[in-house]
Order: sequence, then C-alpha cells, then structure tokens
Amino acid sequence: IEYALNGMPFLIARMHPEERFAWINAAIAAAEKLNLLKEKGQLLGDIGYSYAQLGDASRAIEYCQKSLTLARQE
Repeated sequence: IEYALNGMPFLIARMHPEERFAWINAAIAAAEKLNLLKEKGQLLGDIGYSYAQLGDASRAIEYCQKSLTLARQE
C-alpha cells in the first residue's frame, strides 16, 4: 500500500490516467483486505483525479465523494 501511495506522483507524471486505474484498483483491493480505510480513501481520491484529467467530471466527483466519505469516518 505504501508503495502505491508514495509512487502516485510518479504514476501521475509518467502514466496516462487510464493506465493508472489498474495500479490504483489493485492497491484499493489490498487496502480493503487489510482494512486500511484512510489509504483506501486516498486511493479513491487518486481515481477521482485521474477521471478529472480525462475530462470526466461526473466520475471524478463520484470518486472524490467516496474518498471524502471515508475521510469523515476516521
């Protein structure tokens, strides 16, 4: 999980947003398995950012809201 979170700036700089989804979704699955809500929330925000870069505002908002919901549970 830490690798995915710490590596995100690199992924954002080097990968097309669509390529990041597989990486982020794998990290989300690991966060869920380990019950790491804070990290899952950060990763959901990263998906939202990726959708924003693709110009898909509605999906970006959807994932950012999911991220915010988890942040409020902390």
